[in-house]
Amino acid sequence: MWSPDGGTLAYTSGPMVALIAADGSGERRLAAGANPAWRPDGTALAFERYDGIWTMAPDGSGQRRVARRGYSPLWSNDGSLAYAATDDGVHVRLPNGSTKRLVARGGRLPGRRTAGASRSSRSRA
Repeated sequence: MWSPDGGTLAYTSGPMVALIAADGSGERRLAAGANPAWRPDGTALAFERYDGIWTMAPDGSGQRRVARRGYSPLWSNDGSLAYAATDDGVHVRLPNGSTKRLVARGGRLPGRRTAGASRSSRSRA
């Protein structure tokens, strides 16, 4: 997924969330995880891991688990809410992990599941 300014690509490299400049230089592996999603203002990334949904700064600092389960994290357009799919539907949370709310029972976010990852590894509580 491209950063909001188009200068950096966030992607999954093996078991890691990585960043690389648009010109192909400066690859940085930041954290164990997959399916990174940029916050619209470019100040944070959300990503999935076997133990939930996490957020971090683009330099890899400030890693914080915001949900104990889920996959395919996305941000609202204003960056105030983070969305994640689970086996029972789509949930919305504030980026600090508070205020969980089910917004679509049985719903799914568009096809961003981790290739090859088991369903149980994505949905553990």
